[in-house]
Amino acid sequence: MNQVGKNIKNFREKKKVTQEEMAQALFMTRQAISNWENGKTEPDIDTLQKIADFLNITMEELIYGVKKKG
Repeated sequence: MNQVGKNIKNFREKKKVTQEEMAQALFMTRQAISNWENGKTEPDIDTLQKIADFLNITMEELIYGVKKKG
């Protein structure tokens, strides 16, 4: 699993959101979310921004895995 995929999963689970719910919100398939989280594929930069917005985190937090305080 790649770091971005791990971070997507960790932040998604902290929000208590299922893969299906996230997929619907991003107009993606559940399989796409699963593939990212398992390191099979990686989202492009535009999709990373949509994921960060959905999870209410910054791109930096999504990429590096650190939730900023405040």
